[in-house]
Amino acid sequence: MRDIQMKILLLCIFQHCAVAFTTHQHYRSTSHQHHALASTKQTTTLSATIIGNVALLLPSGDDTAARTPSLFGQKSPADPPSILEAAHQLQNKIAWFSDNSITTKVFTADDDVLAEEIKSYDAVIALHLTTEQDVHFASKLFASRLAEDSHDAKCQFALECATDDTGL
Repeated sequence: MRDIQMKILLLCIFQHCAVAFTTHQHYRSTSHQHHALASTKQTTTLSATIIGNVALLLPSGDDTAARTPSLFGQKSPADPPSILEAAHQLQNKIAWFSDNSITTKVFTADDDVLAEEIKSYDAVIALHLTTEQDVHFASKLFASRLAEDSHDAKCQFALECATDDTGL
């Protein structure tokens, strides 16, 4: 079941970033002001043009993500990876499946300063958030992203997370 969830997740990310790229292209052709914003989001690397970015939000704590086993990879003959290892595997898969046109960065759910940076990402995926503090952080972040008056398409979702009264 987790393998199917991971494939659906990757498909959603790629579909979202394709929509975001199309949106950026539309605004680039219709507005000089938006042209500057779109061109800052689009960076050229040696192998590909960056069309989107993904933030992976992991549990807070000094080594919680490094020592807690992930629920993903349970059917693998190897031991289940830690949450951090699973996030890095997802990070590599996103880069590989997108031909390096989607960048991914891993964050922990404990830094309000980074919340501002995370808000700017095209997609935010919360993974394995179980403490009240982490779930509250993600809920606040998701709500603030939804409240933004933005022309950019954005997506966000949580996998294997606890719930709170806001619905995360």
